[in-house]
Amino acid sequence: ERMVYNCNQGELRQRERGPLPCWSLLTDDCVARGRDITDGGPVYNYHSICFIGTADTADSLAALKKVVFDEQSVSAEAILDALRADYEGHEALRQHLLRAPKYGNDIAEVDLLAARVAQHFIDLMDTMRSPHGGRYFVHLFSFRWNLDFGAYVGATPDGRRAGDPLAYSLSAHQGRDVEGITALLRSLARLPHSAAAGGSAAIVEVDPALVEGAAGPVVSTPQLQHE
Repeated sequence: ERMVYNCNQGELRQRERGPLPCWSLLTDDCVARGRDITDGGPVYNYHSICFIGTADTADSLAALKKVVFDEQSVSAEAILDALRADYEGHEALRQHLLRAPKYGNDIAEVDLLAARVAQHFIDLMDTMRSPHGGRYFVHLFSFRWNLDFGAYVGATPDGRRAGDPLAYSLSAHQGRDVEGITALLRSLARLPHSAAAGGSAAIVEVDPALVEGAAGPVVSTPQLQHE
């Protein structure tokens, strides 16, 4: 609600102090309506909002579920103490949390937590409106803001230290997808991409060694080339 308030405030300030006549000329219906793009001229009025931290949230919830509720090996109070201390003096607990299941490894239980969190945010944004009645469309990607936002986010229950980067877009948190590309793609496939009107993204990096040699890249046969 605070984010929407700030966005709407910015939209109203843009209308009052920074009309965009050149942009308006190139946007459908602004000329016909005689209104600037910032003042109800275009056919469509909407905001696009990035959802950042999908993987980190899923990993954190999965870790809490495992150690606090399923194993009952660590109390919630102990985890809170460790988070407040940024894991200083709690390295054994941090390692225990890092060993919990992680998003990006085709573990349905964790992937569905990521999907549930993303869908919840999308559903919430669907209830919000701009001053012109425009909708809030969600992007399931972060650009490079996962670095900037990570700098302001404290320690998290997945074992991440305060200030460390968050995961990029819908990619697994850096270094945690250890089961290969197929597993990562299966995890990505469980996310609600069709509900994210603003789009979604992930980075999939392939080690060159995976496609080295004759057995690496797919080689077309002359028959296939002819077809």
